[in-house]
Amino acid sequence: MKTFLFYFLISSFVIAQNIKEQKQFPNDRPISIIEKISHNLEILERDYLTKLSYRDYVRAKDILIETYDMLLAIPMPPTPTPIEEGPFPISEEEFNGLTTA
Repeated sequence: MKTFLFYFLISSFVIAQNIKEQKQFPNDRPISIIEKISHNLEILERDYLTKLSYRDYVRAKDILIETYDMLLAIPMPPTPTPIEEGPFPISEEEFNGLTTA
């Protein structure tokens, strides 16, 4: 369990350093940061959790699942609507101004 916590803290530190120094997340969008955290958790699970004893693995897996649940609970900003290209309708006031002139 101590090993898992050590690796988790190390990966958290690395993520924080990447965010701070390299700005590798496009536009710092929350979704890209969440994807990166999720990716790092998958690496932890695949490469490090499997090396723990069964008892420690079960405990670490519970923490990992709880962390994934917390990631899913983060509210996402609404998806921006694309700006439409082409002609836009004019307002009724503008139309009336054109027809009365």
